[in-house]
Amino acid sequence: GQMVNLLSNDAKRFELFTRFFHYLWLAPLQFFLILYLSWQSIGKATFVGAALLLLFAPFQTLVGKKFSQLRSKTAKLTDIRLRIMNEIIKGIKVIKMYAWESSFAKLVENARKEEIEIVQTTCFFKAINGIFFFASIPIIMGFVFSAYVSMGNVLTAEKAFLTLTLYNMVKIPLLRKFPGAVQMLNRDLNFN
Repeated sequence: GQMVNLLSNDAKRFELFTRFFHYLWLAPLQFFLILYLSWQSIGKATFVGAALLLLFAPFQTLVGKKFSQLRSKTAKLTDIRLRIMNEIIKGIKVIKMYAWESSFAKLVENARKEEIEIVQTTCFFKAINGIFFFASIPIIMGFVFSAYVSMGNVLTAEKAFLTLTLYNMVKIPLLRKFPGAVQMLNRDLNFN
């Protein structure tokens, strides 16, 4: 049973790695292509957006790494709680006979409380990650357009929408898929 579980987990990791692997080369390629096209539209202001995107990508990677750590902690705590529950179920007759229900209920409650705290922390980081992911392009565009206008240029609707479209095209590969690929590469090569 355990051998099948280990093989299944390794197969799942390999499948996920192959799904994300191409973003290791695709995301940088797409980033430079978008950078070039944006340069054609808004000139030097492109570098403001490029710098911010390059700063946001490592942040997404760090948050992803934190997710991994919290998921691992949650799994360990869930295993502990389930082990306690299995022992209680196996010894239910003795527990009932000596009226130990309340003390064992407290034991399970404490194990579940620790597990819930980690799950809540995970949800907090997931919310920050989601907010950051969806707010990143509008924030970047605010800085890019401010830089463009402060350089003495007139921002037209054509340039604004073209630039926004270009940056939106690179958002998912660079801020979501590339950090995921780097995280999986680190995890799978180290087999942590």
